[in-house]
Amino acid sequence: MKILLYCLLLLGGVGQASFAPAPVLLARYPLKTNGTDALGKNSSLRLFGIDFDKIGANCQGAYDDFEAGKGVMILAPPIEGMNMQNFSVRVDFQVSKTALMPVFAIDRSCRHLMFYLTQSGKVALWAVNGDIKKESTLTYKTNTWHTATLVYANKTAILYLDKTEALRVPVTLSASCLRTQNANDISTTNFSNGGVFQGYWRDLRVYRGVWTPQTKEAPLPTGTGGGDKPKPDNPKPDNPKPDNPKPDNPKPNNPTAWRSLDFPVVGKPSTGFENLRRQFYSLQNKAGNLEVAWQDQDNKKVYLSRFDANLQKPQQITLPTPSNTELLAVTNDNEDNYYYAVYKKKTTDAGNDILTMCKADKNGKQLAQQVQSSAQKDLDLWDIGSYAGVLAYSKGKVAMFMARRMNKSSDGLNHQGGIGALFDASNMKLLQNYGQTSGHSFDNFLMVNKNGEFIGMDLGDNYPRGINMHKFDENSTYIKHKLVYTFKTYHGTTPQSPAGATYPKYGEISTPQQAFYKWSNDNGTYTELGGIVEVNDGYLVIFAGEPDATGKSINNARATAYETIDARNLGFVKVRKDFENAQTLKEAILSKGASEVGGFYTFGGDWSKQANEGVVWLTKHKNPKTENVMHIKTIGLPNGNTLVLYATDKSGWGEAEAYQPYMMTLDANGKISSPATALDKKIAFNRRDEALLVGKRVVVVQGITEAGNALRLHILELK
Repeated sequence: MKILLYCLLLLGGVGQASFAPAPVLLARYPLKTNGTDALGKNSSLRLFGIDFDKIGANCQGAYDDFEAGKGVMILAPPIEGMNMQNFSVRVDFQVSKTALMPVFAIDRSCRHLMFYLTQSGKVALWAVNGDIKKESTLTYKTNTWHTATLVYANKTAILYLDKTEALRVPVTLSASCLRTQNANDISTTNFSNGGVFQGYWRDLRVYRGVWTPQTKEAPLPTGTGGGDKPKPDNPKPDNPKPDNPKPDNPKPNNPTAWRSLDFPVVGKPSTGFENLRRQFYSLQNKAGNLEVAWQDQDNKKVYLSRFDANLQKPQQITLPTPSNTELLAVTNDNEDNYYYAVYKKKTTDAGNDILTMCKADKNGKQLAQQVQSSAQKDLDLWDIGSYAGVLAYSKGKVAMFMARRMNKSSDGLNHQGGIGALFDASNMKLLQNYGQTSGHSFDNFLMVNKNGEFIGMDLGDNYPRGINMHKFDENSTYIKHKLVYTFKTYHGTTPQSPAGATYPKYGEISTPQQAFYKWSNDNGTYTELGGIVEVNDGYLVIFAGEPDATGKSINNARATAYETIDARNLGFVKVRKDFENAQTLKEAILSKGASEVGGFYTFGGDWSKQANEGVVWLTKHKNPKTENVMHIKTIGLPNGNTLVLYATDKSGWGEAEAYQPYMMTLDANGKISSPATALDKKIAFNRRDEALLVGKRVVVVQGITEAGNALRLHILELK
């Protein structure tokens, strides 16, 4: 998988390095078990698809669209006190192979400075987006911790490996980039479509001033806990008094209704928390019992853990797959057959990922394996990376949603988008390729309704921009769809776009502090999908969005590159059963809520209209620095109500120290029938894994490795 450790940082240079002022430590991220700043000054690192092993932050992910704030990466917030003219960044790293890979970079898009490794085993420096490339004679060792330090002062970039200066290069950083918000963070990056960081990080430090291996500094704070966060003055850090106990911070109410059980397994399950892809596929077998499909993170075998009626005594079988493949999605039928998609990663940039559709029986016997064509005329599959996929079975057919990057188009780019397909369940051969569902699609959901029809949704950033709801039609060559919710857009901050065209000022949203222009290239979606729940007269489509104070979601003045201005809240729209036949959005929506019209300027400067209808916000969070909704699960209950599980944290990016799970129930019209109840914090909901109703129990699965490999079941007993 292609992960790029691309660490962004807004910085610059002043004064000759030898005469620079003494360095000041601004942030230190130990990266032991989370992304906490040990100094307690800055927000935590945002961690996407990052696991923590005993030795550090394990970055074994796929290259993804970091512009969207999605995928596998480490992303830092703006660092308090950062001097753009004088800085140092250092991190410990370890890799297991000799290969071309970036380790970290300064600035996300302009890539002012980047430390990388070469295939010949050397360390090197990339500057000003590749205009300068310098290779040192110093070499790195595999399976060995090294310390890399990048210093910028007096228009000079200095690279240290461990205690030795490797390179000293004159560099003039791009003034236009330094004026943008893109330089305000530290995160993961890439060499376009090539170059992958696969290894470990620990102890990231950011300084104002020049730090060298000879610098003497005061002892670093160690604090307590895996994040090395210092003890705060508050003697009860886990239970601060909320600013607004109603409705944003309800007190825990009957948390004993939940219980958590650990079951040892053979193999290493994922402990990923923010993965775009589902990690555990919860299924109900013919006997009505729970089964969990998951992949061993070490040997890549796909396992099925089968529980009895009391959620005890799991048996573990292996589902046959081609060797060295990644698990994309799993589903089953009511005869205990299993259908799953795996793919083999391409070995060269000129190659393609290869998708294989598989079928096995209840004993793990292979019934079918069908390799799918990656050609442009077929699934048009170049790279799946860490994108999500989902499968569903009905009436002898298997439907699939999948996000992927496509084969190179006429403009020379590998574009990304979702695709829908239908397969014959008997042999896993492709029956219908529906083509693109949404452009730049970063999430998806799929279910089977009471009539056995496939209903789903995915996110799109432009084609279209919003939550795109779909109904499969096996007699058609395309999927019927309706855009049921849309959101704001971050517009260009310079008159000239990357394509070289110049556009006028977007005066309606510009301020004296920030000018915007009438073009955009925003891959962000400002939204997380929850699920679709079927009710008698329609569907509840549940999600998290970023409404402003008036409940509007298409307010472009409230869009930013990364930081959230408006708190992320839980919302829904109720959609009629035959939504695909509605002539207008108003005809499709049954809920009574916020309505608005607006639009955005596309990359080419054209105006694209947008509208929302009947949007209802179920939470009222106001402060994006304290609570944001995330990790939503939805379950239709036997009494006709809908159970919604979700969490909040202070940034909306899965920071463990602020993570708070909740549950609430809604009636068939989306009215809250049981208000938000705060749950025990140990009940962790992975981002895309779905909850399952098994009899009178709701089950959510989590992977555990710290005290031995195990599946942890979080169980809610229904009355």
